Amino acid sequence: MFCESHNGGHFLRAQPFDLKAFERIPTKSEWTAFRKHARRMHTLKVDTSEDPLTFDILLTLQLRTANEPFLPRLKTFECEEVTVEFIPFIPLFLSPKTVVITVRFAEDSPTVAVASTISRFPVLCPDLAYVTLKGIPRDPVIIDAVSEMLLACNRDSLEAFCVDTPLTEEAREVVYQLPRLIGMWVVIEGSTSLPTVTLPNLTSIDIEYGDDLNWLQGFRGARLEKLESVTFHS
Repeated sequence: MFCESHNGGHFLRAQPFDLKAFERIPTKSEWTAFRKHARRMHTLKVDTSEDPLTFDILLTLQLRTANEPFLPRLKTFECEEVTVEFIPFIPLFLSPKTVVITVRFAEDSPTVAVASTISRFPVLCPDLAYVTLKGIPRDPVIIDAVSEMLLACNRDSLEAFCVDTPLTEEAREVVYQLPRLIGMWVVIEGSTSLPTVTLPNLTSIDIEYGDDLNWLQGFRGARLEKLESVTFHS
């Protein structure tokens, strides 16, 4: 694992690791040197299918960081094709400075682990602005976790909320009234009805729906002065 500079930003990239060479916890001096690089990073992009982070490496990072952020200045976290082993460690890389979270989960991701990880986002990142969650299981546990995450977020900081799951009624009441939201992607199932939509700054909306179209009533009298892009698909 090493840090590299790209277009003025700092990126952490995981290289394939020989477990036979990973036989001890880093020394204090080695860890101090590594932490100097970690403190400079503003963006982390991970693709665990191409650059696997082994469980041993993740566990060592967790033990070393304890209760402090591993990447204290991280603003953007992007993770593609999250492996089952990596899911519980996602919170390890987040910090109070993180405002952008984009995660694509693998199809076989365990529901409980995904839900537990998502529920921690607002606590670890109190000023989230952009949240994108793809490939999450369609399950009541996930619906509750994502909805609770939304309700716990700072509503004055959220600018994009794109999630691949339906929401609870309480969460729907909130998401269609977010004052700064500019981008939205939501899933509507069954005969779900929407509150009157008031999103004065929204520029893009993508709604996935089933056979019932009752939700369209929510757009009667909607405030969408800046809307530029609309996508509805079943």
